[in-house]
Amino acid sequence: MFLYDKLQILIQIEKLMGQVYERCGEHFKNVPDTPRLFAALAAEEESHINQLQYLLRMIRRHPHDFEEVKMPMEESRALIIEMQQFLEKPIGPLAEAIRFAMRMENTVLEGHSRLVLAESHPHLSSLLKSLVTADKQHHARLHDFAIKKGILKADPAE
Repeated sequence: MFLYDKLQILIQIEKLMGQVYERCGEHFKNVPDTPRLFAALAAEEESHINQLQYLLRMIRRHPHDFEEVKMPMEESRALIIEMQQFLEKPIGPLAEAIRFAMRMENTVLEGHSRLVLAESHPHLSSLLKSLVTADKQHHARLHDFAIKKGILKADPAE
């Protein structure tokens, strides 16, 4: 699979994640602090999309500078299906939505990490590493929010 194709899949994943956050923000609009968290995360997903689209433009301009990327796509496809199913069904309790989002961020993080390792172009690697950092921050914000709302218990070691 060419890097261009993989980046298009990552854009689709980021769009779906943004839709998950928008939907959760609307659904839990009456839960204090919840709409603000989900709106911020959705806006950041849009920023990720813009970064990935920039990379696509770079590849289109200089296609010979980028090699084929050997990466299995099954996990990405499964992730897309899982997010689409979440968006199609009724949303459950806030705890389920937060756990789902945390799991998705963790899975997306792994995908970005593998892509960083697979690609040697310095400029791409730098931008993709910033997405990895953003995914870690999203997961941490969701985790902290889950503790604040009593969905998760705080780790005594923290």
